Amino acid sequence: MKRITASTIDQKTRDKIVHEWKTRKLNSIPDIANEFKMSKNIVNTIINDYLSPKNKKL
Repeated sequence: MKRITASTIDQKTRDKIVHEWKTRKLNSIPDIANEFKMSKNIVNTIINDYLSPKNKKL
């Protein structure tokens, strides 16, 4: 079985996770992780990548 990491998540899923994080009243990483059936660490990494100054999508 292939291990799921933040780098193996497709861009569409990453965009959905970031959208959920930005639009929730209480942008709870554990709740988003449960919804997407991922670990909190993976969701946290995706959000950190989004917030990184290297990201041009901000």
